[in-house]
Amino acid sequence: MADIGLLKHQYEVLTDKTSKILGLVAGFGSGKTYTVARKAIILANDNPGCDGIITEPNYPLLTQILIPEIIKALVEFNIKYDFNKSDMIFTLYLKEPTRIICKSLENYERLIGINAAWVI
Repeated sequence: MADIGLLKHQYEVLTDKTSKILGLVAGFGSGKTYTVARKAIILANDNPGCDGIITEPNYPLLTQILIPEIIKALVEFNIKYDFNKSDMIFTLYLKEPTRIICKSLENYERLIGINAAWVI
């Protein structure tokens, strides 16, 4: 990971495989979205066949910021994927198809009942 020019805090989050709960609190332009998009791909790869969830505080941040960054990361790592825009679900073709479910926290009650291996 270090060869793609990561900042120290990005590298620490992306390489951490032992912490049950991770937090990244940083200012504007610090690479939070860049980091979480790639962390989602790492977690999907580490949990093949299991759903993961990635969230944003509101729908515009999800559709205008996070989803394009996830697509950029998937292309960067040459990972085949499909994106169901109406359901906001990425299907990554890794060892086996693995879904990343994208949700807005505006209606966080809708997360109830979703089985997931990880959440961002």
